[in-house]
Amino acid sequence: MRLRYKFSPHPNHAILFLNKEREVQKLPSTENPPGCFLAGTRLAAPDGTVCVEDLTVGALVLTASGTARPVRWLGSSGFDCTRYPNPAVVWPICIQAGAFAENQPAQDLWISPGHAVLVDNVLIQAQKLVNGATIVQVPRDRVEYWHIEVENEHDILLAEGLPTEVYFNDGKRTAFVNGAKQESEDGVPFVLDGPPVQRAKAALLARAKALGYVMTDDPDVHIIADSKRTEPVRLSDKRLAFMLPTAASSIELRCRSFVPAHADPANGDYRSLGIRIDRLQIDGTEVALKDEAAFARGWYGLEQPAGRPPMRWSRDPTPLPPGTRLVVIDICGRGHYLAKPRSAVVAAHG
Repeated sequence: MRLRYKFSPHPNHAILFLNKEREVQKLPSTENPPGCFLAGTRLAAPDGTVCVEDLTVGALVLTASGTARPVRWLGSSGFDCTRYPNPAVVWPICIQAGAFAENQPAQDLWISPGHAVLVDNVLIQAQKLVNGATIVQVPRDRVEYWHIEVENEHDILLAEGLPTEVYFNDGKRTAFVNGAKQESEDGVPFVLDGPPVQRAKAALLARAKALGYVMTDDPDVHIIADSKRTEPVRLSDKRLAFMLPTAASSIELRCRSFVPAHADPANGDYRSLGIRIDRLQIDGTEVALKDEAAFARGWYGLEQPAGRPPMRWSRDPTPLPPGTRLVVIDICGRGHYLAKPRSAVVAAHG
């Protein structure tokens, strides 16, 4: 399978790989890492599975069609994520075991954001499938990716049992215009948006619910003051009050958060939103929502829908002034929050 990509280099950094002679090969600079696996990823091989870092040139791996292909090149590259203005271009994506179906993948699969997965006969980048539940992006200061090339320049390998792309890297990267579609010679398209991606995300959300994730509109609003949790007093359907027992030096308004694009496959808003408010009162003093300085940290920009009062979405966590004793908020908008299965919460907290 040969995928036809358009390439566009980027000048911000260079990647170092070891070629088969174990010499350092400097690839031209790229904006994103090549489609790669994290160390420990198991690939299907004729005799079982093998970790990507244990492969050698000439070793055989199995394609999704069951064909054995020899490895012709492999290497690793480390990235300092803290040096990126937008580190999300290199933070790894974790696809939870069973996210697509039973044993699909067989265990958590960690790949680079641009690495494509075969879903319903189309190739979709992992970053396009993030749903905040079974597929998440995990911030890291550093990450090391392994890239593998097989004798056939472009093919589909089984990584932890999940079909994923592998392709010849000539030191360049793909660059796509909105909605552009690249297609392999045998008809497998590479898509970035549109109905195939929306269908895939909808199926993943349905699978997440089957695994025990729950969609809720309860934002679980509370305050953490010097590591102690304070629950709200409900004054009305929309008005909540928090009465802190003592002055605290660290105060945060906390709640569940959601990304609209993760909850709704047709939505293009990738902000991480908490709650939307149209009133904030601290220690009896109204804080004008138009006061940009007061909402500089922990809040998104002012929204002013026609015929309605101004409002703002929170980010989580949202810092509040030290020493605050009384907080009153009016909630005028909630999200569709994916809550973890109870089994996952119990496992995390005992």
